[in-house]
Amino acid sequence: MVPSSLLSLELRDAALERVHSRLFSLSRACDASGPADALVGDALTLCRDLAGPSSLADALETPEASDVAFVVATDLRGARERLAAAIPTTRADESARATRHVLRALSVLTQALGLPRLPSAARDRLLRTSLATRRRYAALRRSILGPAPPTDATSMARSLARVRIQTTLLARSEEYRSLRSGDRDQLEELRARLDRALKDRDAIDVRDAERLWQDLAGFARLSTAINRRHELVENDTTIIDEAAETLATQKEIPTRLRMRLETLSGLDDEVDVLIERYEWNVGPWREALVALHERLVRPATGRFTRVTPLR
Repeated sequence: MVPSSLLSLELRDAALERVHSRLFSLSRACDASGPADALVGDALTLCRDLAGPSSLADALETPEASDVAFVVATDLRGARERLAAAIPTTRADESARATRHVLRALSVLTQALGLPRLPSAARDRLLRTSLATRRRYAALRRSILGPAPPTDATSMARSLARVRIQTTLLARSEEYRSLRSGDRDQLEELRARLDRALKDRDAIDVRDAERLWQDLAGFARLSTAINRRHELVENDTTIIDEAAETLATQKEIPTRLRMRLETLSGLDDEVDVLIERYEWNVGPWREALVALHERLVRPATGRFTRVTPLR
């Protein structure tokens, strides 16, 4: 007779194998750019099975994973509702956003169940796009918030011209399509106002220009919300944690770690300065990473139990 504890373990292993197979199938469907509504539906079905009551949840005996699945399902239902309500002009945006929700669900559930990380071309593409978009936003933010605010017509015209260059570069970039439709609309409105303000630089209306500058500064500050994208949070916390541990004992920054640290560009002003100056001394990086570790990694302990809004 098979002991009940051994039987329970065998049932759990079999259940984990079934879950891993379903997660892998979903990941492959994302890689193949499957229909977003079908992806969300399949992910929701898996979450419901994991949250229970179900034979799968009973076999897994992981209450924590069930709780995570319940939270993720709530997030996916919101994505499904927005996708169903999308109008033709926003359908593409909502489809891409829904796929990102599914990719995040796969990552979160895999982590909660203690399964190996799934290979995902779609997730890798998404990360590359988000990293590039963050760098674009950082360049725009520095052009607005970096220098001292303009104080007269001459400095205002010069500052607005500098910002217009960055907004044009962003609008013409491949990453522009990855912005939310609302962000694109706001950016286009700001670009139109920049064009009007700079139509005659010698006769610039300082009062109108000051209002425009305030709106530009507001947009720049809000652009930091891109750092809440799940794929960036996952990338950043992993690298910061790894680097903080490595540099605690190393006297030099290994080349491979330098390449990974460069992906943090746009996350933090102090880190950006180190990267732009090609500063690879351990001391400054230790200080910067300690601050980032306290700000990002420590609060993210057990982060798979929290679902933050997608940008």
